Amino acid sequence: DGDCKFILKGFTQTADFLRGVLDKEIGLRTGRLLSHTAIVEIKKFNRIIQYTDGGMNIYPDLNAKVQILKNAIEFAHAMQIEIPNVAVLGPVETVNPDIQENLDGAILSKMGQRGQLGKCNVEGPLAMDIILSKEAAEHKKLNCDVCGNTDIILVPNLVSGNAIVKTMVYTSDIELGGVILGAKAPCLLLSRADTLKTKLNSIALGNVVTD
Repeated sequence: DGDCKFILKGFTQTADFLRGVLDKEIGLRTGRLLSHTAIVEIKKFNRIIQYTDGGMNIYPDLNAKVQILKNAIEFAHAMQIEIPNVAVLGPVETVNPDIQENLDGAILSKMGQRGQLGKCNVEGPLAMDIILSKEAAEHKKLNCDVCGNTDIILVPNLVSGNAIVKTMVYTSDIELGGVILGAKAPCLLLSRADTLKTKLNSIALGNVVTD
């Protein structure tokens, strides 16, 4: 009846859940690209960071990455982060024509500087050590406002994003939640192995989007 604010995946297979969400006739498509963001509170850094997209888009091209970032930036604004700091993940900070992720990072960084991604600061490509550590950036003699102060990390593909977040779940002291953005309503996409706490965190995130 349209009374629900969002939908939560339980023990359903992810493919079955997404099949309904993406159905062209009765699904939740809006014309925008749907993307997943994992919101991770890292206790060591006392920070909340979005990791996107480790749940929807397998190998996004540059156009898809633009849409993924716009979804994540819009969500950051909903979380009252007025000008989110965005890091585009790459293996090194130099622009190497042989590494597509680094080319995309450089282009997205320039688009951010020119206001094409909305209200945000975008830097890329950046390796993970300097994304998380201002000291590491200083050691590499890089002047980077985003480093050590990142709100959103754009990962190159689904496998890397999924692996990063799941590694943190089992090795670090974190709180986690996840949501699919860009649909008519938030879709809470969870692993069947996720804890009750993670599910509750995701429900709270769904409320952020709908409020």
